[in-house]
Amino acid sequence: MELQFTILDETYKVPDHISLECFARATVWNLDDLNNLKPFVATIIECPLYALNRLDSEVLAFITGVCLQRFQLANQPVNSYVLDKWNLIDFEAMTFAQFVDLDTFISTGVTNNIIEIAACLYGAPRNLIKTAPIEHVWGAVVAYTEWREQCYKEYDEFFELEANREGPQPPSEGEEANIQLMWWEAIMALANEDFLKIHQVVERPWREALNYLTWKKAQVQQQKLQQLKAKNDIQRRTK
Repeated sequence: MELQFTILDETYKVPDHISLECFARATVWNLDDLNNLKPFVATIIECPLYALNRLDSEVLAFITGVCLQRFQLANQPVNSYVLDKWNLIDFEAMTFAQFVDLDTFISTGVTNNIIEIAACLYGAPRNLIKTAPIEHVWGAVVAYTEWREQCYKEYDEFFELEANREGPQPPSEGEEANIQLMWWEAIMALANEDFLKIHQVVERPWREALNYLTWKKAQVQQQKLQQLKAKNDIQRRTK
């Protein structure tokens, strides 16, 4: 349904489809606070607030309802391609670099990183994918986040989910750097701390990388356990 209106000789239109770029901008507004409804609508229709304030309250309520309806994304299908040419990647065939990028973007917020996430999922340039309708990629985003949760459970020993029964969660304020540091340290461990080998490491299959990291972590923990046991044995002998 096409919806447009005029304020002070300027015509505005509620877009038929919300682009990823518009979605990222509009979801900045927390709609739990009803005071954010107007700036939310203004963002979507690219209308200044002073102009929006001139609308009749009933008209504004109708426009707001249409804008909110455009953001209803439940049960979207998983599209195998977007914009006629960019194909959805095979999750199992990803490189470690793709896995790390997607994990970092999702961990630091799906809505604010939606363009970057979609670009990774469909292998599309950011400047092109940002124009795609959100409903065309949302199903793939949901499918990937569900797949990612299963990966976390499968590699529980590496991700240490036992300490967080609710599974991987977006970080609280100040934790973004920790996630980036975690993956940097993982990459350096795979590269044996050789910077020149990083490119080779990140292009390996993601599962191969996580298998090695899980094994390496178990080896380190075993060494620590043996060192602790040896220390305790020495202390007993010297008493």
